[in-house]
Amino acid sequence: MWEVDPRKYVGVTKADEQNEQDVITAFCRWAKCDYFKLADRERIDYALYRIGDDKRKHVVALAEVKCRYNHDFYRFQDLVLSLHKRAHCVMYADAAGGIPVYFLSRHNEGIFYVEMREEISDCRIIKDPRMRDESDETVGVIWKGSCIKKLPDQGVK
Repeated sequence: MWEVDPRKYVGVTKADEQNEQDVITAFCRWAKCDYFKLADRERIDYALYRIGDDKRKHVVALAEVKCRYNHDFYRFQDLVLSLHKRAHCVMYADAAGGIPVYFLSRHNEGIFYVEMREEISDCRIIKDPRMRDESDETVGVIWKGSCIKKLPDQGVK
C-alpha cells in the first residue's frame, strides 16, 4: 500500500495560487512578456503574450506550472509531468501555430523549465505526490539532462 503524503490535500489553496503566480511572474519578467491565466477547463495554465504594434495581445508561448513541495532538484535532476498534461499542452501549442510550450517547475533551488517538445528520457508509471491510494497512479514523462534550464534569479522566494 502506498504511503499517504503527510500533508492533507484539500485542493488548491491561496498559498498554492500565490506560489504559481510568483513562478509565472518571474518567468515572464525574464522572457519579457505578460501572461494570461487560462480557465481550469483549458487544461493548461497560462498563455504568454506580447503587445504587438497593432496593440493586440499576441500569444508567443504557453506554460504549465508546478510548485514542488520541499523538493531538491539536484537530488534527481529531472522534471516529471503526466503524459496527458504534456499531450494537451503540446496539442494546444501546435494548434496555435507551433508556438513554444514550457513546463516550469519550482524547487528549493529555484525555478527550472523545459520546452515540452524536448526529447524525454523516460515514460513510466508515476504516483501523485499527494498520494491517497493506488488509484493516483498515471503515466508520466521524465526529462533529464541539458534540455532542463534553470531560470536566472528573478527575486522569487
